[in-house]
Parts: sequence; structure tokens; C-alpha cells
Amino acid sequence: MGSWGDAMIDAIETGRRNGRLGLIGEGYDAAASISLEAITEVLDRIEAKIEAGKSLSADEKVLRSELYPIKSKIERKLTEYWQTTYGL
Repeated sequence: MGSWGDAMIDAIETGRRNGRLGLIGEGYDAAASISLEAITEVLDRIEAKIEAGKSLSADEKVLRSELYPIKSKIERKLTEYWQTTYGL
């Protein structure tokens, strides 16, 4: 069984072949995926700092507490989009 990313790529290619995937939907999906990647990078850096035993700044604490719910919401919406659009 392939990864979720592989399934996404296969679904995009299939959607393009079948003419079901519009540019707008694909654009929103790409923007959400890019945002999710950027949020994950920030959270990974913060978690690495915690694992290294370093103190977080006030801004890092706020980012950490606010970005996790945002990340979860984007992941949930992307999953819903892919399930609705491609039955994944």
C-alpha cells in the first residue's frame, strides 16, 4: 500500500485524464498543501527545540498553541476534499 501522498498524485492524474479536476479546485488544494507543509516545518522546529531542552520564547509558545489546531483543521478539510472528490 502506497503513502497518502502517492494516492493524492494518482488521484490528480486520474482526475486530469477523466476531466474531473478543475484548475480552481486543484489550486485550492495546492495552496492548502503548501500551507500545511509550512506549518509543519515551523512546528517541527519548535518541537526540536523542546526535545533539545531549550526554552521557548513567548512567541514560540503562542505559535505552537495556535498552529496545531490550524494544522488539524487543514488536514481534516484536505481529507474531506479528497474523499469527496476522489473517494480516497
